[in-house]
Amino acid sequence: MDQLRRLVKPFLLRRMKKDVLKELPPKIEYVRRIPLSQEEQKVYFASSAAARQSLAASNGDSGKMAVLAALTELRQICCAPDLRFENYEGPSSKLDACIELCAGMVENGHQILLFSQFTSMLDRIRGRLDELKISHFTLQGSTPKAK
Repeated sequence: MDQLRRLVKPFLLRRMKKDVLKELPPKIEYVRRIPLSQEEQKVYFASSAAARQSLAASNGDSGKMAVLAALTELRQICCAPDLRFENYEGPSSKLDACIELCAGMVENGHQILLFSQFTSMLDRIRGRLDELKISHFTLQGSTPKAK
């Protein structure tokens, strides 16, 4: 283990939080709860019921992965139902709230660092920012290192 550490040490930069804390701006966290519209709630509850029924019918054969997949689908529906259902044409409360928040922050001269587990959600956000002519840059795993 010591030999491995010596070999990789020149390639690793490991800094402790206490060492960089003075360089970081203070963390400001706002929790904003966005209620889903009635249409979104219907989609969510129907999908939730279908997932429960499917998991119950499988008698636990598919295990943890099936539960994780169902939870991921429900999280996508909460972000924007059209992430799961191509033909969904109703409102997207969280996307609307996100864009409203971004527009307000930019209007007040702030920069935003926005994360999403779903790249398809970032695509929707990017499209809406383009419509509002708000400049942005998206960094994904597919982004070339030089860029």
